[in-house]
Amino acid sequence: MSGGTLDAVIAVLVVWNVALTVGLLVAIRQIVVLGLRDRPPQGSPSPGGTLLALNKPMPEAVIDAVPAARNQPVALLFLSVGCDRCRRIAQQCADRTDRSFDVVAVVPGREGDLDWLRMVMPVEIPVLTGPTADSVAAALDPMPAPFLVYAEAGLIQGWMQVADWTEVERQIAESRQDGPAVPGQPLELLTPPAQEGR
Repeated sequence: MSGGTLDAVIAVLVVWNVALTVGLLVAIRQIVVLGLRDRPPQGSPSPGGTLLALNKPMPEAVIDAVPAARNQPVALLFLSVGCDRCRRIAQQCADRTDRSFDVVAVVPGREGDLDWLRMVMPVEIPVLTGPTADSVAAALDPMPAPFLVYAEAGLIQGWMQVADWTEVERQIAESRQDGPAVPGQPLELLTPPAQEGR
């Protein structure tokens, strides 16, 4: 082999190695991004739910952020940036049919691209972010998003992991068939199932 041919082969091998290294780094980055995408934000506790109790008064931090929670039926919908299920639930919530209770979207943890949420949610559904959302999350200790905490007359009446917004409306409607909840009487269908390991 001549010196020029050897130099060309070495140059091709170097370029090939650089291309493989860049490809490997991109693949590793993508795996990490996909692995983190549906995790709750750092400011959001996990597994959560330890501060929730039926008929427990809404904490003052929640009342300060959502004054309607003191005396009106309110559903606090916890969402997460980068959560595909949260986007789907937010869209379903925006198209909701039951207007007998207020909804407040709460996005605790790291700030991210929330334009999608502000475009989806109608004006009557407030979106809490930043320190306000973090204080609400700290007061209620929600499970990973999408998660809902429902209260009436200032008392927590139930909570659930949200898979479908129509199920939320169905459960609330069924539990309120005899009118608004009476303080001290839990909404039967929103009460959480027994949690293992607690």
